[in-house]
Amino acid sequence: MTMPIRLFAPALLFQALVPCQGLIVPDPMPRPLPLPDLHQRWVPPVATGLLQVRVEVRDGASTTTLTQTLKNSSLQPQEAWWVLPLPAGAAADRFTLTVGGVAMAGEVLDSNAARSVYEEIVRKRRDPGLLEYMGNGCLRARVFPIPPQGEVQVAVRYAQLLDRSDGVATVRFPVRSAWMDGVGPEKLSFVVDVQSSVSIKTVWSPQPELQIARDGDHKLLASVEYARGGLPARDLALHFGLADQDFGASLLTYRRAGQPGYFVVWLAPKRDWPAQPDIVRSVNLVLDTSGSMAGEKIQQARAAVRTFLQSLRPGDWFNVVPFSTDARPFFAGPVPADAQHRDEALQRVDQIEARGGTNIGDALAFALQHGMPTEATGKQIVPITIFVTDGLPTVGTTDVDALLGQVKTGNAAKARIFVFGVGNDVNTRLLDTLAQDSRGDRDYVQPGEDIEQKTGSLFAKLSGPVMTDVQVTVDGMALEDQEPRVLPDLFVQGQLAVVGRYRGDGAKAIRLRGNVGGTVRDYVFDATFPATSMQHDWLPALWAQRRVGALMDAIRMHGQTPELVAEVTRLGKEFGIVTPFTSHLVVEEGMKVAAARGFAPGTPAPFDGALEKRLRVEWARAGAAAPAAAVDLAQLDTRAKDEAQKAQVRLGASADTGTAAVEQSLALITISRDSYDDRDSAVGLLHRRIADRTFHLIGGVWVDGAFTAEMQAKVRKVAAFGDDYFALLRSEPALAPVLAFSAHMLVVTASGEPVEIGD
Repeated sequence: MTMPIRLFAPALLFQALVPCQGLIVPDPMPRPLPLPDLHQRWVPPVATGLLQVRVEVRDGASTTTLTQTLKNSSLQPQEAWWVLPLPAGAAADRFTLTVGGVAMAGEVLDSNAARSVYEEIVRKRRDPGLLEYMGNGCLRARVFPIPPQGEVQVAVRYAQLLDRSDGVATVRFPVRSAWMDGVGPEKLSFVVDVQSSVSIKTVWSPQPELQIARDGDHKLLASVEYARGGLPARDLALHFGLADQDFGASLLTYRRAGQPGYFVVWLAPKRDWPAQPDIVRSVNLVLDTSGSMAGEKIQQARAAVRTFLQSLRPGDWFNVVPFSTDARPFFAGPVPADAQHRDEALQRVDQIEARGGTNIGDALAFALQHGMPTEATGKQIVPITIFVTDGLPTVGTTDVDALLGQVKTGNAAKARIFVFGVGNDVNTRLLDTLAQDSRGDRDYVQPGEDIEQKTGSLFAKLSGPVMTDVQVTVDGMALEDQEPRVLPDLFVQGQLAVVGRYRGDGAKAIRLRGNVGGTVRDYVFDATFPATSMQHDWLPALWAQRRVGALMDAIRMHGQTPELVAEVTRLGKEFGIVTPFTSHLVVEEGMKVAAARGFAPGTPAPFDGALEKRLRVEWARAGAAAPAAAVDLAQLDTRAKDEAQKAQVRLGASADTGTAAVEQSLALITISRDSYDDRDSAVGLLHRRIADRTFHLIGGVWVDGAFTAEMQAKVRKVAAFGDDYFALLRSEPALAPVLAFSAHMLVVTASGEPVEIGD
């Protein structure tokens, strides 16, 4: 009998069979998963070309349309069973499928019926990817025939109710099954079109590459495209909070039973926030025009000033303060942003020249001392200073600590300072501290980047202040290790993410407090902090990354203390994060686990061609770019150490100036704003964060970081895809997303038992 062929596209499982009637028929002689060639990715006989996924959300329901091409590279017709896992809690109420324009019969299976389908496929194909969806329903249909060396067009349309909890609606597309043979579609296009009668407040995705465009309070469009081999490591997801209040708060949590929980709260004002005549922006653009800005940089700076002037709104006050050896403000103090003053400022832009030294102290002193309008009494004034510089202080006060002290003393109005460092000849400690101490923000324009583009994005963000002095608390519950600890102001069309840990559980009230229009106001949102919540397993790593970033920022700007170093070290060890205080931490932790498994410390596991083939399958499932040539584990281990060392230098540079210092600050900015992974690096090939655990690839087996030498004699071996294997999953459902990663794993169960899954 011909061996069944299984095609996985993102969330689409095609079980190709010898022609038969209607059911998945197991091969009487199951054989191992076909392994890829040493130098190229294996492609099954039936593969997916372009896969287009479009999700239309209309209030609480969504309609998903999939359009794809199935290509048959074999010399015989192929029959495929099409299986689509549904997200947890989702239920499809309509399902249609057409093949080559002809309607085909399909069925919607509940979670119980779907489980048997998943188990049958996993057992037969000896591939665990569908385990992640155990307990979820699915859609299923038969596709036949797919002509020899031909293709068919398949269109699928289904409707379902959205997963919604505590005001957060979630659109998911299960993409993990794309990696079942390490083969996905040639190209994946994912588009989500949301229209809601209830206001959309917050929007976020675990995939930062997902581009999100908002259209008022009731519409949004999100999209992303991936090429084969570049699919994300987890389901595509879009979370958006719905509320008719002026502010929205969206809560997601993760918590293992008996342990502290992790949370993220997104906060955002409504996008059509009305103009507030009682709130006045006073914005000072302080621009370095020293001799080092000559050439392209000064041209970009002039363009940035024009963009700034065009971003001003009626009711704003402003000034432009070019500086070099001294400060040369356009006006004696802030002036109204009316047509007359803006035109006058525009006429002076072309007069800006690059010459002289860099007197940062006098420029900031002028902006802070003359930053408040004199004719805006009785209103809430929001003072903002935007500071752009490309060099070190060379005139006036040049000592960094003295400069910081002057700014702190002179900033009586508590202006928010937003900093742009241009190039690498800047003092990052000075600039980062200016931004942090004033509740502002920082960014860097590296050589070759456009100053105008980066500053323009900030001007748009700062266009409408809504709430200052922001605080977030939960009634009756203490939040722990919150990041950011000091919350920035909220602006129109902006949102704020707060991550942290919590103890206790139950229905609680999230309280948002801040200054709105000169009055301190509270906004209260109902939410539930569960005792157990296993759905968002990325949350612990997101929290740890942002926590380490904040701690490293504190160490860079204020010096080391034993407490800070100990906390960074602990987080690095627990979550597999490279830090300056844990030399080669990820690699060294892997060596410790290898030693616990009986391998000599510091030496790679025995290696041969057969193991390399299996490793390539593991790397493909991990979404990692495996080396093109034959693999030498010793060389790969050395490369991983080198990458870890470079990451340490990037995160732990002691200098305040130069390329390394700027790259370090940018790295910490990235950590504080977005999640990241290392799946395309040597570190990612040997050490991975899977669900909420860290694993190390040792001897072709992914070994739980919690494994110790004392456990080696207690390891219970379980054959993958056998009865004991599925019994383990039924007894510990939380292991499903972990075991879905690979068929060769050593996991430590909730009871502390080490269990090795293998052939």
